[in-house]
Amino acid sequence: LKPDNAAVHQLKAVILMAQDKFDEALESFDKATEIAPEDIGSYQLRSQLFDQMGDVDKALEQLDRAMAMKPGNPATLLLRVNLLVKNKRYEDALADVDKLLADKPDLLQAKMIRSQLLSELGRDDDALAALEEIAQLLPDRPEVQLQLAAHYMDAQQPTKAIAALTRVLELAGDNQVALQFRGDTYLSVGEHAKALEDFKKAYELNPDDEHLLNNYAWTLATSPFDELRDGPKAVEIATKACELTEFKMPHILSTLAAAYAETGDYDNAVKWSEKAVELSTGGVEDDIEDELTKELESYRAKKPWRELQQEEDTPAGDQRQDHAPQPENEPAPAGAIDF
Repeated sequence: LKPDNAAVHQLKAVILMAQDKFDEALESFDKATEIAPEDIGSYQLRSQLFDQMGDVDKALEQLDRAMAMKPGNPATLLLRVNLLVKNKRYEDALADVDKLLADKPDLLQAKMIRSQLLSELGRDDDALAALEEIAQLLPDRPEVQLQLAAHYMDAQQPTKAIAALTRVLELAGDNQVALQFRGDTYLSVGEHAKALEDFKKAYELNPDDEHLLNNYAWTLATSPFDELRDGPKAVEIATKACELTEFKMPHILSTLAAAYAETGDYDNAVKWSEKAVELSTGGVEDDIEDELTKELESYRAKKPWRELQQEEDTPAGDQRQDHAPQPENEPAPAGAIDF
């Protein structure tokens, strides 16, 4: 090794870091700084070392020193942002991102991080606006459109979510996540035929996703549109979803009960509905116990279940409300659907 070459000592330190030889790595970084005191690279790398050692304060101190030497350096700011995010200091991270964008307004990575930070801080409208800007800059990136769709659904704007998901599928037609997500969104607005079409395609791509199986079977069992229901198929798919979750999830057992009711097998409908209510009582899904109890009463009366959700777009900034389900005869359990 050349004893007077700072870059060589930095490289040696990085190798030692990978071997968890932190003390030796620190010595090499110190040597690099001694040789080239104005090289901020040693401070940036030393920050990563302290982070790896679990000392966040010292890691930030190194980046502060690098920033003092070269104010506004993009690499240093991004390193500090990542460190702040990792430690859930979102306000501080956002302040650094805004500094970075003030100097480099077109830096896409910073725009992406800013959108995520705004979301973490609960500034949902601002996060959505930031993501819409990114989507305009990157109209052909499926992952951006997918994030945009998720934000639209959080903002109760299903029409825009469907448009974003349709764009994903134009770019990547076999994207199972987008197919399932769009199917769920179609379901939320009452477009059952389109929902089932997407669920079917997603099922062919991934037949072992319990959330997909649950919503697919639920729609086949409870849709108010006669031509769309298929009780035997709903039983088959719901049974598989129950097997994947070891018959422990009340809302999925509820789907199996609805499927049996659609076939006219009310004995099994009552059996699994009772089990769903039993597991929900004081359990992980006790918030849907009342809904499951109404289902059970329906099956005991030998009545199948019907559900039609018709969520409408909510203008940005409006108070969000939970939409009550719109079933036949009695309120249906929206909790039986996975979102």
